[in-house]
Amino acid sequence: MIDWNIEGQEMANCNCNFGCPCQFGVLPTGGTCEAVVVYDITKGHYGDTSLDGVRAASVYYWPGPIHEGNGQMQLIIDQAASDAQRAALEAIMTGQDTDEMASGTAKTNGGAIDLAFDATHAHFAKLNLTGQGVADAA
Repeated sequence: MIDWNIEGQEMANCNCNFGCPCQFGVLPTGGTCEAVVVYDITKGHYGDTSLDGVRAASVYYWPGPIHEGNGQMQLIIDQAASDAQRAALEAIMTGQDTDEMASGTAKTNGGAIDLAFDATHAHFAKLNLTGQGVADAA
Protein backbone atom coordinates (compact mmCIF):
# COMPACT_ATOMS: atom_id res chain seq x y z
CA MET A 1 0.00 0.00 0.00
CA ILE A 2 1.31 3.44 -0.92
CA ASP A 3 1.57 5.91 1.97
CA TRP A 4 -0.95 8.74 1.60
CA ASN A 5 -2.64 11.50 3.59
CA ILE A 6 -5.39 14.00 2.82
CA GLU A 7 -6.24 17.07 4.91
CA GLY A 8 -8.92 19.55 3.93
CA GLN A 9 -12.62 20.27 3.89
CA GLU A 10 -15.56 18.17 2.72
CA MET A 11 -19.12 19.23 2.03
CA ALA A 12 -21.64 16.42 1.57
CA ASN A 13 -25.32 16.49 0.62
CA CYS A 14 -27.43 13.35 0.62
CA ASN A 15 -31.08 12.51 0.11
CA CYS A 16 -31.67 11.19 3.63
CA ASN A 17 -32.94 12.88 6.78
CA PHE A 18 -30.53 14.81 8.97
CA GLY A 19 -27.92 12.55 10.49
CA CYS A 20 -27.46 10.34 7.42
CA PRO A 21 -28.88 7.06 8.77
CA CYS A 22 -26.78 4.94 6.37
CA GLN A 23 -23.64 5.99 8.22
CA PHE A 24 -24.99 4.17 11.28
CA GLY A 25 -26.19 0.92 9.67
CA VAL A 26 -29.81 2.10 9.41
CA LEU A 27 -31.96 1.97 6.28
CA PRO A 28 -31.88 5.10 4.11
CA THR A 29 -34.79 7.47 4.56
CA GLY A 30 -36.23 6.99 1.07
CA GLY A 31 -35.00 3.46 0.40
CA THR A 32 -31.97 4.48 -1.67
CA CYS A 33 -28.88 6.46 -0.76
CA GLU A 34 -27.87 9.27 -3.09
CA ALA A 35 -25.14 11.80 -2.35
CA VAL A 36 -22.85 14.46 -3.76
CA VAL A 37 -19.60 15.22 -1.93
CA VAL A 38 -17.05 17.93 -2.74
CA TYR A 39 -13.47 17.93 -1.46
CA ASP A 40 -11.04 20.82 -1.06
CA ILE A 41 -7.68 19.24 -0.24
CA THR A 42 -5.48 21.81 1.46
CA LYS A 43 -2.59 19.45 2.20
CA GLY A 44 -1.85 15.91 1.16
CA HIS A 45 0.29 13.40 -0.65
CA TYR A 46 0.13 10.03 -2.33
CA GLY A 47 3.61 8.61 -2.16
CA ASP A 48 5.76 11.36 -3.70
CA THR A 49 2.81 13.05 -5.44
CA SER A 50 1.61 16.23 -3.75
CA LEU A 51 -2.16 16.59 -3.45
CA ASP A 52 -1.97 20.14 -2.05
CA GLY A 53 -4.72 22.33 -3.52
CA VAL A 54 -6.48 19.58 -5.47
CA ARG A 55 -10.27 19.77 -5.63
CA ALA A 56 -12.63 16.95 -6.48
CA ALA A 57 -16.23 15.84 -6.21
CA SER A 58 -18.00 12.51 -6.21
CA VAL A 59 -21.55 11.48 -6.94
CA TYR A 60 -22.87 8.31 -5.26
CA TYR A 61 -25.89 6.07 -5.65
CA TRP A 62 -26.74 2.93 -3.66
CA PRO A 63 -29.94 0.95 -4.39
CA GLY A 64 -30.33 0.38 -0.63
CA PRO A 65 -28.25 0.89 2.51
CA ILE A 66 -24.56 1.67 1.97
CA HIS A 67 -23.50 -1.32 4.08
CA GLU A 68 -25.22 -3.69 1.61
CA GLY A 69 -22.93 -2.45 -1.19
CA ASN A 70 -23.73 -2.52 -4.90
CA GLY A 71 -23.31 1.24 -5.18
CA GLN A 72 -22.06 3.40 -7.99
CA MET A 73 -19.64 6.30 -7.80
CA GLN A 74 -18.66 8.92 -10.35
CA LEU A 75 -15.46 10.75 -9.41
CA ILE A 76 -14.94 14.25 -10.80
CA ILE A 77 -11.45 15.75 -10.47
CA ASP A 78 -10.55 19.39 -11.14
CA GLN A 79 -9.05 19.82 -14.60
CA ALA A 80 -6.14 21.69 -13.01
CA ALA A 81 -4.95 18.41 -11.41
CA SER A 82 -1.98 16.70 -13.01
CA ASP A 83 -2.18 13.16 -14.40
CA ALA A 84 -0.29 11.90 -11.32
CA GLN A 85 -2.71 13.70 -8.96
CA ARG A 86 -5.69 12.32 -10.88
CA ALA A 87 -4.32 8.76 -10.68
CA ALA A 88 -3.62 9.21 -6.95
CA LEU A 89 -7.17 10.36 -6.16
CA GLU A 90 -8.65 7.55 -8.24
CA ALA A 91 -6.58 5.00 -6.28
CA ILE A 92 -7.61 6.51 -2.95
CA MET A 93 -11.30 7.02 -3.76
CA THR A 94 -11.78 3.53 -5.23
CA GLY A 95 -10.16 1.88 -2.22
CA GLN A 96 -7.06 0.55 -4.00
CA ASP A 97 -4.78 1.93 -1.27
CA THR A 98 -7.10 1.97 1.74
CA ASP A 99 -7.33 -0.41 4.69
CA GLU A 100 -10.47 1.24 6.11
CA MET A 101 -12.98 0.53 3.31
CA ALA A 102 -16.60 -0.50 3.74
CA SER A 103 -17.68 -3.52 1.76
CA GLY A 104 -19.32 -2.99 -1.58
CA THR A 105 -18.42 -2.13 -5.11
CA ALA A 106 -17.73 1.14 -6.87
CA LYS A 107 -17.30 2.03 -10.53
CA THR A 108 -16.11 5.14 -12.29
CA ASN A 109 -17.04 4.98 -15.93
CA GLY A 110 -18.24 8.41 -17.02
CA GLY A 111 -21.92 7.43 -17.01
CA ALA A 112 -24.64 9.71 -15.71
CA ILE A 113 -26.18 9.12 -12.31
CA ASP A 114 -29.61 10.73 -11.94
CA LEU A 115 -30.16 12.42 -8.59
CA ALA A 116 -33.20 14.11 -7.09
CA PHE A 117 -32.68 15.63 -3.64
CA ASP A 118 -35.80 16.67 -1.77
CA ALA A 119 -35.86 17.34 1.99
CA THR A 120 -32.15 16.63 2.25
CA HIS A 121 -29.37 17.51 4.63
CA ALA A 122 -25.80 18.61 4.11
CA HIS A 123 -22.78 18.76 6.36
CA PHE A 124 -19.25 20.08 6.40
CA ALA A 125 -16.36 18.06 7.78
CA LYS A 126 -12.68 18.61 8.32
CA LEU A 127 -10.73 15.74 6.78
CA ASN A 128 -7.52 14.18 8.07
CA LEU A 129 -7.39 10.75 6.43
CA THR A 130 -4.71 8.17 5.67
CA GLY A 131 -4.68 4.75 4.06
CA GLN A 132 -5.15 3.28 7.53
CA GLY A 133 -8.18 5.42 8.39
CA VAL A 134 -8.70 8.69 10.27
CA ALA A 135 -5.43 10.32 11.37
CA ASP A 136 -5.00 11.57 14.92
CA ALA A 137 -5.51 15.29 15.34
CA ALA A 138 -2.27 17.17 15.80
